[in-house]
Amino acid sequence: MSRVANKLRENADNQACADCSQPVTASVAWATTTFGAFVCIQCAGVHRNLGVKISRIKSVHMDTWSADEVALMKGNRAANAVLEKHVAPAVKAAVNQSDGFRAAYIQAKYAAKTFASPDGAAFQLPPTAAAPLSSSPSSSSFSKRNNGMSSVDVAKRFVNYFVVVGRGSSLKHTGDIQFQPTILDSYPETLADAPLPPHIAQFAFPERLTLSATFREPTFFSFVLTNVSGAKIYRLSLSEAPLPLERYVANFVSEIPVNFRPLFQMLDLNNVLAVFTCLLLEQKVALCSKHLSVLTPIAESLQALLFPLYWQGAYIPILPSSLLDIIDAPVPFLVGVHSTYLATSNRSSASDVFFVDLDHNRYLL
Repeated sequence: MSRVANKLRENADNQACADCSQPVTASVAWATTTFGAFVCIQCAGVHRNLGVKISRIKSVHMDTWSADEVALMKGNRAANAVLEKHVAPAVKAAVNQSDGFRAAYIQAKYAAKTFASPDGAAFQLPPTAAAPLSSSPSSSSFSKRNNGMSSVDVAKRFVNYFVVVGRGSSLKHTGDIQFQPTILDSYPETLADAPLPPHIAQFAFPERLTLSATFREPTFFSFVLTNVSGAKIYRLSLSEAPLPLERYVANFVSEIPVNFRPLFQMLDLNNVLAVFTCLLLEQKVALCSKHLSVLTPIAESLQALLFPLYWQGAYIPILPSSLLDIIDAPVPFLVGVHSTYLATSNRSSASDVFFVDLDHNRYLL
C-alpha cells in the first residue's frame, strides 16, 4: 500500500480524481489498475459497475498490491492524455452535477473510449442523466424509446400480477411423491410491457410440492428475480414467517432491501465479515437455511453492505432445487439454498463454494 500511496502523493495530478477532479487522499483513494489512474470513491463505484473486464478497481489503502500492479499505475496525467484527449471542457465540468452524468461520462470514457478520438469533442451528456440515478420519474409513467421507434408507455404499478401456483405433473423423488409447481392462473393474463416470467412457479415453490397428511398454515417469503440487464424484480410467495401476509404487503417496499436484523440475528460479526470478504473477492457464496423466509433479506443486506460497490456475479437469493446445477458454474455467484443441500453428496463436488450455514452460525469450505 505504501508504494501506491507514494505514487499518489508524488504528483499533484494524482491527488484529484481522474474522472470528476474531486480531491482524493491516500486513505480514501481508489485506483483503476486497468488504466493506471486514481479515482474517488463515487467514481470507483461506477467503475465497479462496468465490470472487471473494462476496469479493475482496487483500494489504495485496504487492498494488497503486487509489484506488477504498482508498476501499472502511470498516473492520472498519462491516463487522461489518452482517454480525455478530445473531451469538451464543459462535459468534463458537468460530471459532478449528477450521478447520471457521472455514470454516462465514465461509461463513455472507459468502455467506449469516446474521448480518445476526435469525434469525442462533439459528445454531449444525455439530458435524461441530469437527475441523480436514485431519483424516480416525476410523471405517472415513463417512455422507453429505442432508436426512434415508437415509445411504449410503462405504467407505474405496485403489483404487476397476482399469480396462483399449484400442483403440476407428479415426480418420483426419494420415495416421496412430489409435484412440479405450475402456474394455474394469473391476473392479468399478460402485460405487454412486463411479461410474466415463465419460471416463476419454480421460485414460488423452490423445494417443489410434497403431499402431506397434516394441515399446514399458510406462511410467507419473498424472492428476487433479475432480468437480462441485472435489474431486480421483487416477488411475493408463501413460506415460513410468523407475521400475517397483510403486514408484508403493506411494508414490502421498505422491509426487503434494508432490513439488516435477520443477518445479524443469524450470524455473529466475525462470520458476517467472513462472508463480506468473500463477496469483495468475488467468490462463490451459497447461503443455506431451512427457513426460506430469511434468505432474501440476508442476501439483500449483504449486497447493501457492499455499497458503493455492486455485486457483479450471478444473484439468486432463493435457488430452486431444480436449478441446483448452477452451484457448479465456474463464475462468482451469491445464491440461497435450502439447508438440505448441505447434507447431500453434491456439496463435495463444490469445493470452491463458500457455504454459509445460517441456522448454525457457521461457514463451511
